[in-house]
This record gives sequence, structure tokens and C-alpha cells, in this order.
Amino acid sequence: KNAAFEAAKKGDYEKLKDEELDPIALQFQSAVKSGRGDKLDIKVEGIISGRMFYAEHAKKNGLIDSIGSRDFALKRVNEIRRDAEVENYINSKS
Repeated sequence: KNAAFEAAKKGDYEKLKDEELDPIALQFQSAVKSGRGDKLDIKVEGIISGRMFYAEHAKKNGLIDSIGSRDFALKRVNEIRRDAEVENYINSKS
């Protein structure tokens, strides 16, 4: 059960990478592709493999929708949460 972690303690990370990290990375990549849809420019090198993008490039390549302040982000979170609550309520009635 813990063989991958025990091997990693001894400096052998291959099993941990194969059994734990790679599946998590694939799930994350799938979620990004699904969540961003056609907005994501999948042809950009590293866009799905963890490359870092500054805000302007992240927006240009479809990783984000907008650039704003902390207050803007909090306002958007509240809007998204409110919309989700309304949608959940409507779905619960049908």
C-alpha cells in the first residue's frame, strides 16, 4: 500500500510519480481543458503541462477571462456562487 512512498524515502521516485503524481496531473489537465473549453489555446507550448504564464499571456491564451484587483476577484466569486445557488435551487424544483 505504501510501497511508492517508502521507495521515495530512499530516493526512488519513479513509482510515486507513476502511481500518484501522473494520474493527478492528468485529472488536472482534463479539468482545465474541460473548464476552459474553446477559450484555451491548446497549441501553446506548456499551456497544459504547468508552464507559468503572466496575466496578459494567460488571458491571451485562454487560461483566464480577465485581470483585476482583489476586490474584483471577490466580487466575481460572490457572483458565481450566487448564480450556482440559484441554479441549484431551480434544478431542485424540477
